[in-house]
Amino acid sequence: MLSRRISKSIPFRRTRNCETRSRSWRTTEPRPAICTLCLLHNSPLFVNKSNNIFLSNQLPFINLYIKMQGKKVYSEKLFSNFQLSERVPRNNFYRRLKEVLNLSFLYKTTGVYYGNCGQKSIDPVVFFKLCMVGYLENIISDRKIIEHCSMRLDILFFLGFDIDEDLPWHSTLSRTRQLFPESLFECVFEKVLGMCIEKGMVAGHR
Repeated sequence: MLSRRISKSIPFRRTRNCETRSRSWRTTEPRPAICTLCLLHNSPLFVNKSNNIFLSNQLPFINLYIKMQGKKVYSEKLFSNFQLSERVPRNNFYRRLKEVLNLSFLYKTTGVYYGNCGQKSIDPVVFFKLCMVGYLENIISDRKIIEHCSMRLDILFFLGFDIDEDLPWHSTLSRTRQLFPESLFECVFEKVLGMCIEKGMVAGHR
């Protein structure tokens, strides 16, 4: 009955496949004229490269596919041409903030708190930018600040780090915060606020 129902649409010749012990039918029509997947007695049919049609429930494994269906395969590249500045939109908040803020005065302001020997510290501009990100993103944990910044391309661009550069350790933020007095943070806050107001990034009413 199965072969009779199939032969109504396309002429087939029934054969016996001894290796897989499954029923198969061979068509004399070109392969494009055959539907790769159809339902017959609730059992899909599979057409192989030799134009043999098999019942899928009689085979141990059948890889059914649709030719026009897309499938994204990820393959990590060893080398890639990537510029962070091209991935951050022009109207992004942190990109605009990077263009507005000029924190170069911090090198002179914080210079008195560093010694003349030992291991180099974190860049004071990077430190205050990280503190600023924590304030803007409402993150109080230094560990969470580093984790959050490492996953945001716009914040990495704001900090001046590339995607393959490691951010400072969270413990470095804690030690540097203890190094500077409270008056220095107030001074930096006032200057940063003044820059933002001057560039029209801050608006408010009394």
